[in-house]
Amino acid sequence: MTLSWYVVQSKASQEIRAWISVADLRFETFFPQERRIVVHAGKREAVLRAFYPSYLFARFDLDADAWGAILRSPGVSTIVGMQRVSSWHQSPGLATHIGRPRVLKDDAMERMREWVAEETRKAQLIGTGKAPTNLTGFSVRVRVGDRELDALVQADVGKRVLVLLDMLGKGVPTTVSRDSVAWGDGGGKTQPPVVAGRLRKQ
Repeated sequence: MTLSWYVVQSKASQEIRAWISVADLRFETFFPQERRIVVHAGKREAVLRAFYPSYLFARFDLDADAWGAILRSPGVSTIVGMQRVSSWHQSPGLATHIGRPRVLKDDAMERMREWVAEETRKAQLIGTGKAPTNLTGFSVRVRVGDRELDALVQADVGKRVLVLLDMLGKGVPTTVSRDSVAWGDGGGKTQPPVVAGRLRKQ
């Protein structure tokens, strides 16, 4: 048996429904979520959101498993690599899928898991008032003369920090003293890895 990871695309705003449906089929799944603070009716509340909106990941054997059931699962639109087509004679809501699911390479899956783990670690620090030991990937404020500018840390090597300064909407790379960097609750994030074509976290 050869198990591989595949990218399942959900219908709009139905990631959780699709995830539960696929998991109920006894397939191994990966559906990373993050906790975000949103303001609703004037109140701040924590909600869980998908790291990759409209996508989840399922592991199965393309030749041995009955993976076609995934395509018929509530909330699922298709599997990346396949094309969902409808015919005029089909009932509304029914569709035919053509093509073959595209395998997600193991190294891409590993990079994505590492990125999610790192972002989760960062999120746990936000709001605690405790600065991380290494600022790489975080949004910070940098003192430049008598001004403070927003910046994204590219590399934290101790006393010196490589940052991208936000100047007129453009990232300007520069190296500054770590003493000039202020870490707050902004908790900026690095870009996630591309794992399947244009699939990115929105």
